Amino acid sequence: MKSVFVALAFLAVAAAVEDIVQILRQEADVGFDGTYKHAFETSDGIVVEEHGVLKNAGSENAAVEATGSYEFTAPDGIKYALHYVADENGFQPQADFLPTPPPVPPMIQRALDYIAAHPQQLPHGKVFVACAVLAFASAIAAEEMVEILRQEADVGFDGTYKHAFETSNGIVV
Repeated sequence: MKSVFVALAFLAVAAAVEDIVQILRQEADVGFDGTYKHAFETSDGIVVEEHGVLKNAGSENAAVEATGSYEFTAPDGIKYALHYVADENGFQPQADFLPTPPPVPPMIQRALDYIAAHPQQLPHGKVFVACAVLAFASAIAAEEMVEILRQEADVGFDGTYKHAFETSNGIVV
């Protein structure tokens, strides 16, 4: 009976040892000038690397810019890799598995193209109204497909304009 217990204990320890993840590679370097690099790789396929540089050292705008990547294999066997830059513009990841925004609806894109091509025709106070209408219409398009029942638009040479529309979900502007 003792030998069976010892054999079972040995198998349990052997199974537990298989779950231990080993560090295969590890690097770390910090420079006096604010630069740094760290990286590691594990036996279960995780690879992490990051490099950092101090930008605008000694100025009011001093900031660290970090670039790096990581990759791992998910429990379902799919391998994921992500590359990124983190700087004064925030964290900017790039990877095939990240969600992407829906395409801009054609009506909104036409309006944006028109505004970009004719900035002098919109008085500054009216730009806010135009942007608000575009944002509102964009929010409607993102939620559900809505039919436009009525639409009127008139832009005068003197900068005056009139815009109205009615949608199938009851919105009247």
